[in-house]
Amino acid sequence: MAPAVLTGLLPLCVCLLLAPGFAQAGKLLVIPMDGSHWFTMRSVVEKLSHRGHEVVVVRPEVSWHLGQSSNYTVKTYSTSYTLEDLNDQFRTFADSQWKTRPQYLHSMLMSSSNSVFEYFFSNCRSLFNDKKLVKYIEDSSFDAVFLDPFDMCGFIVAKYFSLPSVVFTRGLFCHYLEEGAQVPNPLSYVPRGLFSLSDTMTFRQRVWNHIIHLEEHLFCDYFLKTALEVASEILQTTVTAYDLVSQPSIWLLRNDFVLDYPRPVMPNMIFIGGINCHPGKPLSQSGMRRGTYSQIPAHHPHALGNTGDPDPAGLAPLGLWGVALGDKLLVVPQDGSHWLSMKGIIEVLSDRGHDIVVLVPEVNLLLKESKHYTRKIYAVPYDQEELQRRFLTFGNRHFAERWLLTAPLVEYRNNMVVVDLCFINCQSLLRDSATLSFLRESKFSPGAYVQPKPEPHVLHPQVLHPVLRQDDFLPAGGQLPC
Repeated sequence: MAPAVLTGLLPLCVCLLLAPGFAQAGKLLVIPMDGSHWFTMRSVVEKLSHRGHEVVVVRPEVSWHLGQSSNYTVKTYSTSYTLEDLNDQFRTFADSQWKTRPQYLHSMLMSSSNSVFEYFFSNCRSLFNDKKLVKYIEDSSFDAVFLDPFDMCGFIVAKYFSLPSVVFTRGLFCHYLEEGAQVPNPLSYVPRGLFSLSDTMTFRQRVWNHIIHLEEHLFCDYFLKTALEVASEILQTTVTAYDLVSQPSIWLLRNDFVLDYPRPVMPNMIFIGGINCHPGKPLSQSGMRRGTYSQIPAHHPHALGNTGDPDPAGLAPLGLWGVALGDKLLVVPQDGSHWLSMKGIIEVLSDRGHDIVVLVPEVNLLLKESKHYTRKIYAVPYDQEELQRRFLTFGNRHFAERWLLTAPLVEYRNNMVVVDLCFINCQSLLRDSATLSFLRESKFSPGAYVQPKPEPHVLHPQVLHPVLRQDDFLPAGGQLPC
């Protein structure tokens, strides 16, 4: 009976905590992660400060983005490395992401390019070497620790000072989220990350999912070796990863089942996926008139007849553009069969008066000149022979026989033969200063039309035209519209 009563009181307690009139401002200690992780956490920290909470951010004095702010107090501690050292290590890590990725989990975790994490993990030793700062934290009587788990220092601080902790993250290393939150993890239905498995796995995919899980248990502790050594040194006892990740009171997960697969969750896991989205802007009414999707083919029957019968479902939303003033659109296409379906839609938009610019690598298969668009060409470090060889290799391997246990790995390797070209193209584009200057100076509107991955560098709004579900690309870092 008692557990049932407590469960019934839980919604009431949550409502009381969220009610601003009754909530009391508290003191919050923030242990952030440098880099892109901080961008989203900072917005939450500033919001908490505006609501009257006393927020103190503890950060290393050498950092990229963890600067000062008038919205909260910042405490710094010295580090054993310089900003130049940090930049060199991160450059090595970033460059490795553009190359062919390791095919096994242990290769990913033990790659020498991951040495930048050693810098992050060693920060906690520097923090606790600052006795004045440790004394300040101890005397400040903080109510909780707000942390990013990729640094691991937040866990150590929370355990050392016996403070409740709130984790703010998109995910966690290996299997530690499930173990830390004590979440059931049926491997036959819940896919492990980074390997593009879904929640509807075949038998051999389930076997491969179990193998990945076994690899995590074998090699993840090695990846966190420095962090665990620092934790054991500070806490004066042998510490395991489970000891650290099992203590958080609340898990704030920047995720949503729209972007991920359904899986068991615990009551203290709160999904806040929309926090990564900018507030939506109202659509411009300039040059628009009322209409319905059923009216679109009647307005443009000639366009539908000249494009190789493009998918009406793909053309219907574009009717909202079709009755607008001619816009200048940037198209970032994918070569090969992807372009065939996109080309029909581009031609429809061109016929409706839009000025279209297509970014094209100088070596390509199907991205040829057309009266419907202007090509902006950028150089790439491979020739036509290599391009054709990659596509031929991909096609031959796709229909080859495969052994049951190695089929997922073979499929992944074969896909990367072609996918690597996308990464190479993007890297070449970002290094082409002339093309980037052209993109910055051009006034594209209302959005860049892309497939399958948007280009964040020029910061234009984007419209996706995917062939596969976008969550298939999410482990590789793709961004989805919210």
